[in-house]
Formats: sequence, C-alpha cells, structure tokens
Amino acid sequence: MTKQELANKIWETANELRKNIKASEYKDYILGFMFYKYLSDKEIEYLHELGGESPEELKTLEETTIDMFKDHNGYFIQYDDLFPVWQEKGLALGAKDVSEAIERFYDSIEAKGIGNRNPYQKLFDQIFEALHSKLSKLGDNAGSRDQSVRNIVDLIWQIPPKNKDYDVLGYIYEYLIKKFSSEAKKDGAFYTPHGLTSLMARIVADRLKNKNEVSVYDPTIGTAGLLLNIGKEMGRYVDEDKIVYYGQEYITETCRLAKMNLFMQDIRIQNIRVREGDSLDKDWPYFDDDTAYEALPVDAVVSNPPYSQRWDPDSHKLDERFKYGLAPRKQADLAFLLHCLYHVKDKEGIMAIVLPHGVLFRGGTEKAIRTQLVDNHCIETIIGFPGNMFFATDIPVIVMILSKGRKESDILFVDASASYGKEATQHVLREMDIQRIFDVVINRKKEDNFSELVTLQQIKENDYNLNMPRYVSASEKRNPVDPYSVMTGKISNIDLEKFKGYWKLFPNLKSYVFSEEDGYNTFKAASIKETVFADKDVTRYIADIGVISSQFRGLLCDSLLSDSVDRKDFDKIKNELFRLYGNIELLDKYSVYQAFVDEWGIIDEDLIRIKNEGKGICKETEPNMVLVKNNSTKKYDEVQKGIKGKIISILMIQQVYYAEELEKLSKLNSRSAALENEIEELWGELDDDIKSSLVKDSNNDGNDEEKKMDIKKISDEVKRLLADFNSPEINTLNEYLDIKKKEDKIAFINIHSEINWNSMKQNKDTTYGSSEVKKRIEAIKLEHDYDTDTDEGKIINIKKDAEEKTRVNSKAKKLSAELESKAVEKMSNLTDEEVNSLLTKKWIEPVMQSIDNDVEQVVMKLVNELQALRDKFEHSMPEIDNEISELEKSLYYMLEDLSGSNRDMEAVTMFRKELFTDEESS
Repeated sequence: MTKQELANKIWETANELRKNIKASEYKDYILGFMFYKYLSDKEIEYLHELGGESPEELKTLEETTIDMFKDHNGYFIQYDDLFPVWQEKGLALGAKDVSEAIERFYDSIEAKGIGNRNPYQKLFDQIFEALHSKLSKLGDNAGSRDQSVRNIVDLIWQIPPKNKDYDVLGYIYEYLIKKFSSEAKKDGAFYTPHGLTSLMARIVADRLKNKNEVSVYDPTIGTAGLLLNIGKEMGRYVDEDKIVYYGQEYITETCRLAKMNLFMQDIRIQNIRVREGDSLDKDWPYFDDDTAYEALPVDAVVSNPPYSQRWDPDSHKLDERFKYGLAPRKQADLAFLLHCLYHVKDKEGIMAIVLPHGVLFRGGTEKAIRTQLVDNHCIETIIGFPGNMFFATDIPVIVMILSKGRKESDILFVDASASYGKEATQHVLREMDIQRIFDVVINRKKEDNFSELVTLQQIKENDYNLNMPRYVSASEKRNPVDPYSVMTGKISNIDLEKFKGYWKLFPNLKSYVFSEEDGYNTFKAASIKETVFADKDVTRYIADIGVISSQFRGLLCDSLLSDSVDRKDFDKIKNELFRLYGNIELLDKYSVYQAFVDEWGIIDEDLIRIKNEGKGICKETEPNMVLVKNNSTKKYDEVQKGIKGKIISILMIQQVYYAEELEKLSKLNSRSAALENEIEELWGELDDDIKSSLVKDSNNDGNDEEKKMDIKKISDEVKRLLADFNSPEINTLNEYLDIKKKEDKIAFINIHSEINWNSMKQNKDTTYGSSEVKKRIEAIKLEHDYDTDTDEGKIINIKKDAEEKTRVNSKAKKLSAELESKAVEKMSNLTDEEVNSLLTKKWIEPVMQSIDNDVEQVVMKLVNELQALRDKFEHSMPEIDNEISELEKSLYYMLEDLSGSNRDMEAVTMFRKELFTDEESS
C-alpha cells in the first residue's frame, strides 16, 4: 500500500470513528496519537543507536542513561507507556492507561535531570492536552471511551515507523491536517495551501542558498507548513542541522499542531524554538524568556497572518517595530508586515507575507505606511493570486516579498490570478504555475499580461497606490467590435492579429485557411483541422519537436534505468527539460513541465522503494491489500485481494507477455457485464407486483430500492411457467426415464439410439442417469426463444441470462487465476533487460505520451480558435435579421389558429401587433 493509499485509509476510517465529534476537535485526538507514536518510535530508534536490541531494556535503564535520552530527545517514555506496548495490550487498553501515561510523560519533561533543567520543557508543555484531559469526549461512558481509544491506536499502528527516505508518518500527518481543514472550513485558517507555501519557500531559499547557517521565523506559524517548506527547500543548499526554526502562534491547539509537525520532520529538537503567544503584543523571537528583551534578526521571515484582525495600536506608539506607522485598529494586516520586516536581517535578509489586496490601495494610515515602505525600497515584489485558494475564505490574496537596504527602487508586479488548476471546488497552484512565477520573480522579468517592472516614479505618479491592475493585468486586451465584420461576416486582419505567432512560424498557412480582400478574410478551407495539419511547416514543426522529445526520452532512460538512480535526479531532469523545450516557439515550456510532473509522482514512489529495498523488488510480488468498508463496525478493513507486483504490476506482465489470454479474459468480462445489463433491463421492465414476489426477504420496512431479485425464487417461477412445455426431444427423454424405471432393456436399447447424446456433451455410448436427463430437459426448455414482451418471457430470459452469466464468470475466474499464476512466475524470472523494458513502459512512456499530447495541443489550440471564429462569423447580421423576420412571420400566422376567451384573443391580437406593424401585417 502506497503512503497515499494509507493516508486515504487513515482519513476515511478516522472520519467514520469520529461519529458526532467535530472534525476541528477530532483532529487533536488523531494527530495527538500519531505524534505519541512518533515519539515512541524515536525513543526506540535512539535505544538501538546506543546498542540496545529490545525495547524491554528501557525497563532497567539507570538514571544517567535516562538523562541521555532526555538530553537527546527532550523526553523519556517508560516501557509500559510506549505506543507499541499499548497496541499489544489489545482489549486491556483503556482511556485511563493513556491519560496516566501522558501524566508520566509530563513528569519526565519537568525541570529535572540535564543539569536540573530541561531546556525543552516548554516545547512539550501541554502538547498532549487532548489525550491528557479531554478523552471524555470520545464516549458517553467508560466502555465506549475505551473502545474509541483502542480504535484510534489500532488505526495509527498501521503507519510504519519513520525513516529518512520514506517519510510516511510525516506525510500522513500533513495530509490529515489538510483534510481536517477542508472538513472544518471555518477552522481552516490554520492551513496555508501547499502550492502557496512551496512558492514562498522556493523564493526565500534561493535568496539564502549561499549561506552556511539559516534562521527562519514565522510569527503566525499555524501548523508550521511555511517553515517546513522553507526547511525542505533550504535543505538542498544547507546542512539541515544548520537550519533553526522560530515560530509563534496565538491559538493554543494550533500551536501544538505546529510543534508536532516540526518534530515529525526529524528536525533536531535543539533547532525548534516555538511558543504560544500574540506576536503583535508579545514580540518574538528573542534570546530567552528569562532574560531581558533583545530583538533577534533572522535570515528569513514568512507569514500568513489572520486577515483584517483587530488590534490595539495605541499601546504600540513607541514600539520600534512600527516606526513606519501604526496600522488601523480594525485592520492589523500592515502591523503584521512591519513586525515581520523588523525581524529581517539588514541587507541579507528576506521576508514573504500573504495579505489581502486591500493593503495595496487602502488610504489613511495604511497609505502612510505604504509610502514609507516604497520610499525606503523595502518592497521587492507583489504577486497577485486567484480567489478560492483557502478553505477559510474565498477572497483573492497577494504575496509581498520585502527586504531591507535595497539600492534598487523598482517593484515587480506579477498578476498570477489566471494561473491555477482546480481540485474539487478549490483553486490550486500547479507545479507549472509555481515554477513560472518563481522564474519571473528570481529573474525580475517582464512578461506580457503577467509581470511588469514598475519604477518608483510611476508609483509616485499613482500616489503610492499599488493596486495590481494599475500596472499589470492577466486579461488580454480585446479588439473593438468591427461593424463591417458584423454586417458582412468577414473577419478583419485585426481580429487575426492574435495568431501572428502562428503566421510567422507557418507562413503559408493563413492563405490556405483564408481568402483575403481589402483587409478582410473569409474561410475557404473545408476542414480547418485537416488543412492545418496538412501544412508542410506544421508537419515539420511537430517533427522537429519529436526529435527533441527523442533526446529527452533518452535522458530519462539514462537517468531512471541506471543502477545508481536517485530521487535527486529530478532536478537534473527538470533542468534538461527546460533546456530542451525552453526556446521552442509557441510551446509553453511550463505546460511541458507540468506534463512531466504529473507523471513523476508514481516514479518517485517507486524510486523510494527501490532505494530502500534494491532493484530486485522489480521481480517481486506482495499481497494486494484493498480497503473494504465493514458495515457492522463502520471501519475500513484491509482485505487481501490476490497479489500484486511491488513495482511492476501483474497487469503489465500480462499485457506484455500474455496479451492473447488477456484479450480472452477481457471478452469474458465484457460478456458478463452485458448479461448483467440485460438482466437489470429485463428486471426493470417487470410489473411491480410480480417483482415483489421474486425478491429476497428482508427487514427493510418496505424500501423497494433495497430489495434485490432472488435467483432461487426466479428459478422456481420458471419451473412453474415451463411445467407444461413439450417438444419431440423432451418426449423422447421422458420416455427414456419411463423405460429406465420399468427396466425394459429391449425398449431401452431402441430409444437410446434416438437421443442426441452429443447435445448433452457426452459420448454416444454413455448411459445417463435420471438427474442428468432432467437437467437436459430443463436446458431444452430454456433454449426455446421466448417472447420478452411478456412478463413470463422476461422472467425466463432473466434465468437464462443469469445461468449464462454464472458460466461466463466461472470461466473468467479460472482464466484470471491462470493468468495471475503465469504472470507471477514470469515476474520472478524476468531478466534485467526485461525489467528495464517494463520500467520504460511504466515510467517513461506515460511521461512522453503526456508531453506529446501537450505538444499537439499547441496546434490544436489554433484549430479550435479558428473554428470558434468561423462559428462566430458564420452568418452576417442581415442573414440573422432575415432569419428572425421569417420566424416572426411564421409565429404571426400560427397565432391565427389559436382560440380562447375574449380576453385571451385580445391578448393574442396585441401580441401580433407587436410582431409586425400594420403595414407588414397587411
């Protein structure tokens, strides 16, 4: 089971288990137990590092060794309180065991040991509040609470221990945070969309990539998604142990989630500095809670603060952080920005903050603050995004990038409001969007309808109004309506200007598609698509890209099929992709990149397993575990359904090496599905009274939708209907039975020769018993062609189809088992060359097919837009007016045939007058 499949299972089961508990509350239990499991796994891992072999050795550790655990991990869990021990207890585990274990955990982190002081105590303080004092919400009585605890422990136990290469626990933790945020939308403010955090992290990491040590700070940390993404990106340039994380969060429960999240990403406890508090009223970070305040400048500050929050500016009039001005009482947006900027290191630091658009143009004190920021060259970049990206709000937002001590005074405006994909109802930044924005920001590039470098003078001329549409807009300018085009249906050259890139690259194409006269064009191509794709320049263009794609395919093969393949090869492949496809006219390199990224997820999952277990797993199988909902327990149970390949699927082996048998199986399955449809159609046509006598008995309070046909009852009904059916062959067989009973050997020999034994699928000299003969009689009755216009015929044909479906399914099941057995045997005997061939089919061919489709869309975009233009100008205005006139006349005369009351006819007369003038009517 992949980590995505496991994450889905954990979420689905957790959603069932929570029953009536709000998602915003239940997350504290699920995530709390996950974190406790992580701490248990980490303690056992450290025991192994010290030379221990069994967790039971934790029972007899001396105090000095326990202090070593506290010094290394910041805590110590007693053996009986370890998560694996909880799981082993089974039915003996109860809510009381958990709460008492948490009490002992808190005791272990109190200020004792480690030189009589635990510097990490505040990090763990009250972190398990839900498991410590709120377990009562899990049930109405002790028994139900104990059962709920056991259910959650069993659920979390399925997540494997963490390792650096295959981070399942951390992945599922973040996945659940997102899902709980989506479920509890009003509480979703603690989750910042992944695409947004990824973009901000990449911009920040690129600025700091040459540093040896990095400090990052989020004053509104939420669940630490922003900080973690920066750590992930910075980890490409800096030793991960050299990144220090500072964070503050006002909401207690969210602060706990942030601490857990940071811990579970294997960040050294010494590098985690997170506390609860209001960042505007209680400035942070500073060196130590026990010493006098001293500002701490950091390399990077990131924040997604609560929008338009109230605050008290009067109490901060002398606060150095707000030297550029005090934000309005009802809108603390710029107060958060100034707080962040204050903690950025001079000259070499950077900050990124998410804010509502209003900060760009609102007046009053916000304008005064903007003026100071602009005049002091603090604002580097402003990026506008689409709305509906967050669970908690659908308003569009911006990201501002700021720093101190810039010599340059210009500001880069990026309008990314049209750069997004959709997941369900949410707008999301795709990888292509993130990369495109990143490239523009880092290189400070101008792009039509996307980005613009604006001078300080321009901003002053706009009175320091930074509203995005004043400087750049993602909307393309529309040409004014051409009256002559409207009246004649001819298309002006101005309307064809949007295709100038195509006309330049394919110089003859326009003349093949259009006839031009005096600057206006009419379509002459019968089929636009055929004309475009037949053009020699278009053909050459596609072929030239095909050559490039062949080079990229070779790169993928060399990179991914080597014995030393590594996930980090992604960056090398990505760079080569942009190099190869980056300068092709008309082709969007970012769209090609997205086509590659869409397929990379599967490759990445496989590479992780291959690195951990060796390439030999490409020849191995494992149980195929699927999730099945248990209707009695409402849980999703894992049930084995055959076996599967660890990397290469059984189906792929069958497709490549057993295509003929697979085709037979496909036909059998198709026939079974067709029979099922026929049965459902016949059943649906039956009279309801008849159906009610042929359904399975159930206690469903008469809900007909839940009643299903009972094949046994249908068989009995068919026997009754066919009791009197006769035919010469049936008469012969019945006579055969009578003779057998009388033991008249001479008569038996005579009639035996008259029976078509071949039709009974036996040799001619076989003597049948009574049961076989009766089965043949039943078969003969069913082989008759019955009229399906009658209910009787429908019932009989349902039985016939059901019996055939049973035979077909039996054949399919047998063939499927044989195919699976052959595929498993073949997999275990694959050669290295065959493995590489199959990996090419699984990894590389989908990537290249996706890219080829993207390339084809370059030309298809032209085809579709030209077709839309043809449809738009197909009829001139006079033609349309004439058609309307004819329809009005037709309606006018149709109204003559109407009859009704005097009032009705008066209304009809009035309506007819509206259609035509008196002159036209006459």
